[in-house]
Amino acid sequence: MSNSHKALSRVPWLVATLIGIAEMATDMYAPSMPQISDFFGISESITQLTVSFNLIGLALSALIYGPLSDSYGRRRVILAGLSVFFLGSLACSYSSTITTLIAARLFQGMGSGVCLAVGHASIQDLFSGERCAQMHSRLSMVIALSPGIAPIIGGYIATAFDWPAIFIAITCVVTLLWALIFRTFPETLPQAKRLPFSPKHLLLAYRRLFSNPRFVGYAFIHIMAITWVWADSANLPFVFIDGMGLPLDRYGYFFACLVGAYILGTYLNQKFVVKLGMTTMLFIGLSLTALSGITLIIAKYIIDLTPLLVVAIKLPGSTGLAFIFGSAPPRAIEIAGEDAGSGAAVLSSWQMLFGSIGIYIVGLAYNGTILPIACMTVFSVTTSFIVYFILHHGKLRPIPVAQ
Repeated sequence: MSNSHKALSRVPWLVATLIGIAEMATDMYAPSMPQISDFFGISESITQLTVSFNLIGLALSALIYGPLSDSYGRRRVILAGLSVFFLGSLACSYSSTITTLIAARLFQGMGSGVCLAVGHASIQDLFSGERCAQMHSRLSMVIALSPGIAPIIGGYIATAFDWPAIFIAITCVVTLLWALIFRTFPETLPQAKRLPFSPKHLLLAYRRLFSNPRFVGYAFIHIMAITWVWADSANLPFVFIDGMGLPLDRYGYFFACLVGAYILGTYLNQKFVVKLGMTTMLFIGLSLTALSGITLIIAKYIIDLTPLLVVAIKLPGSTGLAFIFGSAPPRAIEIAGEDAGSGAAVLSSWQMLFGSIGIYIVGLAYNGTILPIACMTVFSVTTSFIVYFILHHGKLRPIPVAQ
């Protein structure tokens, strides 16, 4: 194997590391949110703005990182975004008011957005079709280890040193990540395939994407799934810790069980996606997620729920989520074609924007129980099923776009 092939073979694992660290920036932080509410003397809904604004930063920056990487290459854009990620994380650790913490989280999100937007595009540079879906599932298995471990680590750090220490730890990790990418990440987009960067070309790329109903449809399914995931992640600590009396340093173990189910799903998806196809795996994933959401709503009214019971009911949905993430995003980016970078940017941007909206809506409806989270899950899956059937039973054609 030549040196160039060896370098390219490292890309999937480097992308997994990139996205895993970006996930860690939120997941390490989640268990400390009740602690932050007490520290600043604010309500849960205000504390959740630190998550929402982080996702808004991700959403806004991803729209720029994707097209920039289509023009200037993946590697240098990733390094630039990680520099912003470092500065934002450092600012979070020194925040003395909730306002500065929210602003710092926004800036942090504007940096970490590069990991998802450009990371996925790098994979699309090297793989296509069912093979790309299989690779996404393998990466998801590795990436999922981060949110499985991060809340446990974050819970212990917050208990031992208070919440600012979490951001100091993230800053150190991002520093090491920047050095790793600088030394080992090869360029995956050849000069001949790069597009000229200009506001006109940027707008044309997005017009082509939004005029293609198949891209929009698969993107929507992915986005609705991530909407309830973020709403779940931001509100579940309050349900378990405040509503059900779970100790702060135990939350990570319960969350790790859900991550374990997700990892199982990524294994099953990569095993069966080539045989059954992305369409079938996507349908199964939506069905499992619907099962968990509906069961949670019913259980809320007939039994006294505990953290252990909630996790047990949510396990099928976590497994199904891996099928959705392993099928919808690669199909959408594949449909994007030469606008793969912009397509990945749209996915990253929309998922974070809708994720922040989901967090806000569920936060407003929060009543100390699991019900608002379960209702958001059912709503997201129902709308996704509608789009799924339109995609596979409707006659959809791209709308012509003037050049």
